[in-house]
Amino acid sequence: MFTLTENDGKIKWDAIQQEVEKAYDVKVAYSRLNKTEGHFAIDQRKLNDDLTKKIVDGGFSIGDATATVKECAGDDLKAFYNDHGHHLNTCLERVGLKKKKKGKKDRTDTKNSEFIFMNQRYNNISKLRGIFRDLIQQSSNGEKFKDAEHTMLLELLKFHEAFEQKAKDLDHFTVDQHPEYKSTRCFFVVRKDGTREDWSFQKCLEAIKKKFNLTD
Repeated sequence: MFTLTENDGKIKWDAIQQEVEKAYDVKVAYSRLNKTEGHFAIDQRKLNDDLTKKIVDGGFSIGDATATVKECAGDDLKAFYNDHGHHLNTCLERVGLKKKKKGKKDRTDTKNSEFIFMNQRYNNISKLRGIFRDLIQQSSNGEKFKDAEHTMLLELLKFHEAFEQKAKDLDHFTVDQHPEYKSTRCFFVVRKDGTREDWSFQKCLEAIKKKFNLTD
């Protein structure tokens, strides 16, 4: 997600997608603009660190109007989701980058399969998957999670096949770039001696899904 700022109010929201795609040869999945401030998102499958830096450094222009761009992360991203999260999800569903929620008929088949996590009942994995994906997206690299998020992540990690090894001497959790796949961000355990190790929340969810006979 990127934040866009344009001082003169000359750029229209529907021009953002065209100009960003033209300037950087990418697919814009979402865009919005309110007078001089807005956001746009690029298909994550095409985004990497080099492209992110290029967009932030280069910005873009339309005629004599120019716009500055910065990566939207941390508290700024949390504020965006609070204000525009529903709009974003609707747009992503429309372009096929987010699955639509299933209707009541789809849920009846799994009404007897439930899983209680952090005092909440779930009969499928998709909502939990969304919670942890959002947590990654809304957190800055290296940010130490607070008590509530720490407790939630520890409960999830218990379903990892290597829990004992991952949680040994645990101090806190954080998010950062995957050590091998640099365009991907994931959770890390940070130990008391300062060493870190990545772990997959998807593996934990798959274990939950299998154990409790849940659907996606």
